[in-house]
Amino acid sequence: MILEELIRSIAEQDSGSSKEMPETVVAMLQARIGRFDSGARRAVRAASVFGQTFWSGGVAAILGLPKNAPAVTGWLAALIDAEIIERHADSRLGEEQEYGFRHALVQDAAYGLLTESDLSTGHRLAGEFLEAEGERDAAVIAEHYQRGGEPERAAPLFLRAGDEAARLGLISAARQHFAAAATILGSAPASAAARRLQAEALIKQTGVSLFSDSREKNLERLVAAEALVSAPAQAAADAVDITDTRLLARAHYSMGRVNFYGGSYQELALFWYQQALTQAQQIDDPELTSVVAMALGTMRSLQGQPRPASQLLHRALELMSQLDNELEMIRASIWLGWNQVQVGHYRDGLRNIEEAEGRARQLKQPLLIFAGQVLRASSHRCAMNFSKMLAAVANLGAALAQQGEKVAACTALSLEEWAHGHLGQKEEAAAVRTRLLALSEEVGGRYPASDWFAAGRAEAALRDGTPEVALRLAQEVVETSRPASLFVSWVIAERVWGAALSRLGGAIEESEAHLKESLRIASAEELRLEMAHTELWWGRTLHERGAQEAAQPHFRSALEIFERAGCDEGMAQAQAAATPR
Repeated sequence: MILEELIRSIAEQDSGSSKEMPETVVAMLQARIGRFDSGARRAVRAASVFGQTFWSGGVAAILGLPKNAPAVTGWLAALIDAEIIERHADSRLGEEQEYGFRHALVQDAAYGLLTESDLSTGHRLAGEFLEAEGERDAAVIAEHYQRGGEPERAAPLFLRAGDEAARLGLISAARQHFAAAATILGSAPASAAARRLQAEALIKQTGVSLFSDSREKNLERLVAAEALVSAPAQAAADAVDITDTRLLARAHYSMGRVNFYGGSYQELALFWYQQALTQAQQIDDPELTSVVAMALGTMRSLQGQPRPASQLLHRALELMSQLDNELEMIRASIWLGWNQVQVGHYRDGLRNIEEAEGRARQLKQPLLIFAGQVLRASSHRCAMNFSKMLAAVANLGAALAQQGEKVAACTALSLEEWAHGHLGQKEEAAAVRTRLLALSEEVGGRYPASDWFAAGRAEAALRDGTPEVALRLAQEVVETSRPASLFVSWVIAERVWGAALSRLGGAIEESEAHLKESLRIASAEELRLEMAHTELWWGRTLHERGAQEAAQPHFRSALEIFERAGCDEGMAQAQAAATPR
C-alpha cells in the first residue's frame, strides 16, 4: 500500500514540479484525492462518513442528490478506476449497491478532509439513510446520530443495541451501549420521555454489570433511576403513571439482585424483591411478576430452602412459558435442577441442569452457562464427587476475572478452592485462595453463596488436621448464618463444629449436640444430601472416639441416602467408613 502510493505520488506530479513528496501516507492520499475532479472528491469524502463500507444511495443522500443519480454512479466508477474503492458483490442493505475502501488509510485520509460542519451534517444524514434502509445494527445508526449532534435520536438506538447484544450474550458490548445511552440522556433536556429513558438505561446497565462492577457502583445507578421515576409521583397529586410504576418496580427488583449478588440475602435483597413483586402485581405485569418470582426462588435455593424455592420457580416457569421467554425458562430450569439435587434426586437434578446448560451453550448465553457450571459443580459437591466438581469449574474463575466479571469469578474460584481442598491438593487450593482473596477485596468481600464457601473452608481445615482452626471458622459461620437463615452454611458449620470439638477432646455430648443440630436443620429444610454428609461425619466422630458400634447406624443412614440419590462417590465413602478396620 505504501509503495503503491509512493509510486503514484511521484508519477502523478509534473516533472518540473518543485512540490515536496508528502511526508506521511495519509498526507499522500489526501494530496492524491485533491487531484481528482470535484465530483469524485465530493463523493469520496461523503463515502468516508460511513466508515470502511458505504453505499451509492448513502453517498447521494449526503451530497443532497437523488438516490440513483447518474453523477454519483460516474464518480464512484472513477474512484474504482483510480483503485481507491472497490465494488462489493453482496450488500447488507438489500438492493443498495455496496462499496468499500481498498484500505482503511484511504478512508482515514478522506474523512480527515471534512470540516466539523461537514462531519455533523454528514453523520446525521448517514444515520437517516441507514435507518430508512433497514440497517439492523442499531449501534451503527446511534453512533452516526451521536456524531451528527442528534443525541435524542441516538439514545433509544443505543438502548436497542444493548438489548440485542445482551440477547446474543455479548455482555461487554451491551454494557457499552447501555452506558452510552445513560450518558447521553444524563445531559438531555428535561422531559418525561428523556427521564424514563434514562432510568431504563441505568437499570439495564446495572443488569449487565452485576458480575463486573461493585455493589456500590450498581446501587448508585439504581438510586439515580429510582429518583428519576419517583420524583413525578412526589411532585404530582394525581395518579402515578403506570410506566413510572413499572420502571420503579424494575429498579427495586434490580436493587434486590445487586444485594443478592453482593451476598446480602435476607436483609436487603428480600426487602427489594418483595417491593418489586408488590408493584408488579399492582400493575398486573406478568413478565415482571415471573422474573421477581424467579429471583425469590433463586435466593431461597441458595439459602437452602429447596421446597419453597421450587414452588416460586415453578410459578415463574409457568408464566415464562406463556410469555415464550426462553432465556428465563432456561434459568429457572437450571435452578429447579439444583433444588432436585438438594432434596436427594442427584441424578435427575444433574441431568436437568446439564440439559438446560446445553441449551444455554447453543444460544451462546455466558451468564446462563456460568449458572449451569456453578450449580453443576455444587451438585457434585453434594454427591461427594470432588473430581467432577473440580472439572466443572477448573480455570473458570481465572477466565471470568480476565473478562472483568469479578463477582462471578469469586464464586467460581471459591468452588475450585473447595474441590482442590477435598482432593488433598493443598498447594493448588492455596494458589486459588490467593487469587480469590485479591479479587474478593475488589468486590467488597461478599458475593453469591460466600457463606457456603466460608463453611467449606471450615470443613477443609477439619480435613487438613487443624481442628482448632476448623472450630473457630465454624463458630464464625454459625454466628452469621443462623440469624440470616442461611441453612446450607449453617448445616455445614454445625457439623464441623461438632466434629472439630470431638477431635479437640471435647465432651462427646457437646459434640453430638452440634451434629444433632446440623441434622435437625437439614431435615427440616429437606436438605437430604446434607443430611448424608452430617450422618457420615457423625459416624466418623464416634468411630474416632472408639464407639464403632454406635457409629454404624450413622454410616448406614448416609449410605441409604446416597444410594437413593444415585451418588456413587458418596456411597463409596460411606461404605469405606462403615467397613471394620
